[in-house]
Amino acid sequence: MIKPQFIDSHDFKEGLAPVKTGYKWGYMNESGEIVIKPQFDYAYGFGEGLAAVEINNKWGFIDKIGNIVIEPKFDWGLFL
Repeated sequence: MIKPQFIDSHDFKEGLAPVKTGYKWGYMNESGEIVIKPQFDYAYGFGEGLAAVEINNKWGFIDKIGNIVIEPKFDWGLFL
């Protein structure tokens, strides 16, 4: 069991869950360890190895080790 320690979180997907600590989002593994440091304004769960993240009101995608693979340059409306 992971002790309550986050302001907000989402479900685990592909072994990682977005978690909010302070004002930023990062990702923890199923053991409760932060594996991608909180650095995003918002973060979604993973799908097919990628997760959508927001930085400075723009959206892009990271891989499961936290590398940005698609630069955050998109407005939210493009995801609708």
